[in-house]
Amino acid sequence: MLDKIILDYGVLSDALISKIIFEERGGRIGKVIITMTVSNYSNDYKYEIIQITFENVIKLRFVEIENVSNLVINAALLKELNGMITFDFFPENYSTGLIEDPNSDFEIKCTQVNYEVIEIL
Repeated sequence: MLDKIILDYGVLSDALISKIIFEERGGRIGKVIITMTVSNYSNDYKYEIIQITFENVIKLRFVEIENVSNLVINAALLKELNGMITFDFFPENYSTGLIEDPNSDFEIKCTQVNYEVIEIL
């Protein structure tokens, strides 16, 4: 599913997150659901509202800073390594590419991710 997200939405450039839902499981955050507006590269760059569901969340880091929006995404690092899926919404951005930022303001690591299109705008 991660490959399909990357194929359709790339690095989530210029995405706007409108809702974040956290679900607790056994005293930990086990599931995160994010609703965002993002351009679909595979559909003539039309904007869509999509919902991404992160299951079996291993790490969630969300730092809110006054007068800074952590809900507008410039480019996100999306990767899978050894069964661990990483969405770093604020990676380090170099001319050679995106690199995971251990101090990212918004990062989710999980073992399963799904998405659905809610609306085509």
